[in-house]
Amino acid sequence: MTRDGVDAAGPTAAARGAIYRIRTEGEIDGSWTDRLCGLEITTGNGIATLCGRLRDQSELIGVLNALHMLRLTVTSVKRLDANEAPKA
Repeated sequence: MTRDGVDAAGPTAAARGAIYRIRTEGEIDGSWTDRLCGLEITTGNGIATLCGRLRDQSELIGVLNALHMLRLTVTSVKRLDANEAPKA
């Protein structure tokens, strides 16, 4: 394995990141997707759901900080298993 986490079998799980689902009270305009690491944003009934792959914990913290700056209450953060991940 090389220092960047890649070997002959491909990137390690850590190098690929993880898929997260984040829910907030309050809705987010879809135009924020680029500023939220490309997460897919769906809204309805006063709740926003962000879902997608984040490279690492620092990206996750960046998204959470952005939501905090938007003064949104984060109600849940879940790392999804492969069987829970939305189908592309």
